Amino acid sequence: MVSFRPYGLLLAIALLPVACRSSDSGDSDDGPRQYIAFVGAGTTDPLWPVLRAGAERYAKTHPYHLIKYLVPDVVSPEEQAKLIHGLLGDVNLRGICVQVIDPKAMASVLGEASIHGVPVVTMIRDVTPSLRQAFCGIDEHNIGRQLAVAVGEAVEGSGNIMVLTSSVSDPVYQHRLAGFREGMDRQPNVHVLAYAECDGKRLQARHVLEEYTKRYPSVGAWVMLDNWAFSRRGNSLPKLINSRPIVAMNPFPLHWGRLESGECFALIGGDYGTIGYDALRLCEMSMGGALPGRMESLVAAEIVRASELVAFRVKWITWSSPTLDAIGGPARGSL
Repeated sequence: MVSFRPYGLLLAIALLPVACRSSDSGDSDDGPRQYIAFVGAGTTDPLWPVLRAGAERYAKTHPYHLIKYLVPDVVSPEEQAKLIHGLLGDVNLRGICVQVIDPKAMASVLGEASIHGVPVVTMIRDVTPSLRQAFCGIDEHNIGRQLAVAVGEAVEGSGNIMVLTSSVSDPVYQHRLAGFREGMDRQPNVHVLAYAECDGKRLQARHVLEEYTKRYPSVGAWVMLDNWAFSRRGNSLPKLINSRPIVAMNPFPLHWGRLESGECFALIGGDYGTIGYDALRLCEMSMGGALPGRMESLVAAEIVRASELVAFRVKWITWSSPTLDAIGGPARGSL
């Protein structure tokens, strides 16, 4: 389900890297064309093929503007900001959709976009609302509530748990934590022994998990507000940590093995297939002056357990294809 809130085909093929350049030439027979820049986080980011395919589904049935699909060669906030900055002097740039890596790194360049009169729609991570016309992503508060539901299931409705949070001030984690606390209020027999902070880096996150598991032998499960402890190569966690069920984030292909092995009890995600589609749609609406103020298009969070992994894989492949809709048929003209 997608909610709107005013604010004032093979998987391997789908995951192939995309070069840091437009997939279109940017020129027609009559000369340069006006375009929207659809910017990803990096060629290796697992969401890039999904977001791009969603945008392509929209563009196929709404061919009003040229869409340039751009992505840095590496997942780097600085490279992403540099890429967008290089577009701002182009008089043919009409709008930007961007999968934000780091909101702080984006602040300056999106401020410049606003000065140039270029509407911006952010995806996955939001920025200060005054810097964009719309945001498309998963409801972070709802993510927190689903983390609470899943960890309650992991301890079968009764037991002690630990929560890994971040010492880094970030609105995303604040919203998730607020939603989690709200969800835990509905589970009186599940007790949080401690909220353990890490610095958002893998080595310290693993150290905190190990130390607190030793200190609290009665801990029945861990909740991670983000996947700080996970290796980018998908390697398993140390044995001591792995002895407790874990509820974490992002049911991306890299982490499917964690569900299959039992390392993770559940991963929290959402309907990623609608985000790129909606971002491009809202960008065109903003360009035409049709948005009633600043908008948020939020999809509900969902729990992915091992028992649901096969069905989720099918959805992921569908989301990664610009020719299929959410039920596997031909792409529709609207959501």
